[in-house]
Amino acid sequence: MDIMFMLGFLLGLLTGAISITTIIAAMANKSIKRHKDKLSALTKDYMATSGIDSDSSKYTARLERVREIQERQESIIGQTLRPQRNSLDGKYQNRLNGELKALEEERNTILRSLLAEGFDPLVAVSGIDGTSRKAKLSEFMAEYNLIDKPVKPAAPPKRLLSVVSDHDDDTDDGGNGETTH
Repeated sequence: MDIMFMLGFLLGLLTGAISITTIIAAMANKSIKRHKDKLSALTKDYMATSGIDSDSSKYTARLERVREIQERQESIIGQTLRPQRNSLDGKYQNRLNGELKALEEERNTILRSLLAEGFDPLVAVSGIDGTSRKAKLSEFMAEYNLIDKPVKPAAPPKRLLSVVSDHDDDTDDGGNGETTH
């Protein structure tokens, strides 16, 4: 009788744990679905009110390719920074440097094409010292001499001193505008 009581107790405990886990999982799935629906509705509202057109997908594929190129470049840089053991390593690193340059040129071509179409997003720029800042894509590319810097129209020269004459012709200088000081 003791064993039957113990088995009943363990079976009840196990059934309770399974049912509680099932209820929690169902509630979590319901909550996740509700939040996904809210997020998609908010995204649609944002895109409708911010003027982002549905043609932004043509930029998305190219931006995704730029991200892939950037990840590959970081991987190559990590491989080239390791020390050379022999001449074969040197040849391998030279090949990696060539691949790095080709990827850099492909990335710059994609970014230039985005700018040519008038798409100038904010990008996160990381400095050598690890600092990060946001800048327009065109400003970033001009800063690193990847495109020509935009020419700002020249401002008219400012006058440092303006002389205002308020004298009449019947003054003591004879009306010729000469001053004595």
